[in-house]
Amino acid sequence: MMKGWKTDKFKNQIQYKSGYTWSKEQELKAYEPFSVRVLTVTNIQKELDLTEELYLQGVSEKDRKEKAVSKDWCIAVSSNGNRKRIGNAVFIKDDTDYLFASFLTAFKPKEGSDILPEYFFRWLSSHSVQERITSVSEGTTGLGNLDIRYLRSMDIHYPDKSEQTAIANILSKVDEAIEIPKKMGFADKGTFEIYQILKNEQPDFDEGLLRSFAEDEARQIQSKVYIGWQEVTQEYNRFKADMELLSVNPKYESLNIDIDGPLGDMLMYSILKNFSLN
Repeated sequence: MMKGWKTDKFKNQIQYKSGYTWSKEQELKAYEPFSVRVLTVTNIQKELDLTEELYLQGVSEKDRKEKAVSKDWCIAVSSNGNRKRIGNAVFIKDDTDYLFASFLTAFKPKEGSDILPEYFFRWLSSHSVQERITSVSEGTTGLGNLDIRYLRSMDIHYPDKSEQTAIANILSKVDEAIEIPKKMGFADKGTFEIYQILKNEQPDFDEGLLRSFAEDEARQIQSKVYIGWQEVTQEYNRFKADMELLSVNPKYESLNIDIDGPLGDMLMYSILKNFSLN
């Protein structure tokens, strides 16, 4: 543990509540007056995904308040057929009119807790905590369930609140950077990195042409079964031969990509890192 950090049990710092249970008769495919939207496991991805919609009628005011998706709460998957999904969580930054379903559980630091809500979310979402949650998930009839008793017994390590804020801010910026390829319409980080290298080294060329080259190169790589990291020299030569063929395609000749030059080296390193050495 880092010097100056504190440790406390989850149960002493964090509160939790279960989601809303309803009957099939309450479900609506679209919004109707006085209905309320409910979040299900499908909506809990790497971030909150509102693509899938489900509305409910006949929800009491008490349940609307108690089962609401509210600011500073983490909404986590607590029951699922895929045990690796158990514990997956999103952080709610603003109050909403949504409810959350019974296969989800909400968590938030208690009033007066030394732990900030977003820092807790980062702790809950960390690889080590997610792995531990998965390993102890229990279940029947094919469903894995979040072991609340185990979770409440876990230790949480945390620094003072100013450092918690700094950690949460840094990780938020990392998340934003990871999302850039997706927001720009790239299929994956590897394709985006090829494009970015070309753009930096060939700033005078049409971005559409650079993007097309990156996408064609990634498509060519992914269409074949490569050797893998165990035989990196052979892997390198095969990647290089494929890129050389693409670079002399009449469509891309104007880019003048020297496979044996610095640009070729940068592209090859990027390709190996993103498509092979993993």
